[in-house]
Amino acid sequence: MQGKFSDYLLVSDMDATLLDDNHTISEENRQAIDYFIKNGGRFTVATGRMVEAVRAYMPNLHINAPAVLHNGAKIYDYEKDCAVFERFIEENRKQAIKRVYDDFPQIGLEVYSDEIVYVYRECEETKRFLTRSYEVVYSLPDEIWQRPWIKAVSYTHLRAHETDSYLVCRLLLEKKKNTAN
Repeated sequence: MQGKFSDYLLVSDMDATLLDDNHTISEENRQAIDYFIKNGGRFTVATGRMVEAVRAYMPNLHINAPAVLHNGAKIYDYEKDCAVFERFIEENRKQAIKRVYDDFPQIGLEVYSDEIVYVYRECEETKRFLTRSYEVVYSLPDEIWQRPWIKAVSYTHLRAHETDSYLVCRLLLEKKKNTAN
């Protein structure tokens, strides 16, 4: 369709951008997206969410271009209902995640594989899955280690002044201190 926006692609994040604090799309945003599309524009989202977590908004959200999901690890075409691109976590990184799990019991971990969330270790952040409609498994079965992972997420409790590098140093020092006792 030709229109004043026919040469434009508009991409939006979802959480705290397109979605409000109640995880809904405002009527104003929905109308603006519809107007943009009706006038030839292409609209999509770029998000850390998975396929079904975006699809849940499709009744009120019109997407007419492939979506960037899993923080860029998957590009998904909802019109054709298929992945256009996927980049999986390298095998050696899985072993690093296993070491983090073993060495830092205070860190919550999630693994995303085959559009299922596997909560490897529960924490305050993983409680958000209790209200989700997609599949969440509260373990990491042995066979998942052989499957491709598209995303892994860890949760720590950063102190207000800490950066990631300070956090790693603090956790390593705490581990050293605990093993010395």
